[in-house]
Parts: sequence; structure tokens; C-alpha cells
Amino acid sequence: VIKCSDDTMSIAIHDSGDIYVACLSDSNINVFDHAGMQKRTIGSRGSGDGQFNSPHGLFIKGDVMYVAEYGNYRIQKLTTGGQFMQKFGQHGSGQGQFYGP
Repeated sequence: VIKCSDDTMSIAIHDSGDIYVACLSDSNINVFDHAGMQKRTIGSRGSGDGQFNSPHGLFIKGDVMYVAEYGNYRIQKLTTGGQFMQKFGQHGSGQGQFYGP
């Protein structure tokens, strides 16, 4: 059974059928198989690489995952296995800045 706090913000489906669920208050990404059984959790609360603060959006293409974070005002690029690759954005209204992406 897919279970997350009451504030699931976004889901994405990997080509393998795995379901990625962004949980806002848990500040992580939960990964489930096609039957809804949890396989793993990616990330934890924080502002470091691979950590999240209120992940709000999720997009998967191939084995790359993009996570938009409301609380850290950035987008992180990770592998679908959870390995950090890149981040961009910061708080503000200028070019390359976000206010709650």
C-alpha cells in the first residue's frame, strides 16, 4: 500500500513501473513498486546536496529525476537511485532565481 504523510505533492512513474512520490512534510521521495510496496526512501530534510525542504514537484526522464523544492528555492537533479548530480536556483525574482518553484 502506498503510504506517505497527508501531503503528497507530486508523483512520477519511471519506465520500470516504479512510482516516485514527493512528500512535502517528510521532505523526501518515497519509491514504490508497481504493486504499491515501498522499496526505498530518497533524501532527508535539509539544504545539502540530495537533501530536500518541501519537495513540491517531480519529473523523471530515463534514469534522471528532477525535484523542485519549495523550501530551498531550487531544482535538484539526481539519478533515480538517489545520487546527487546537480542543483540550480536560489531564492529571488531574478534570472535563475525562484520563489517556491
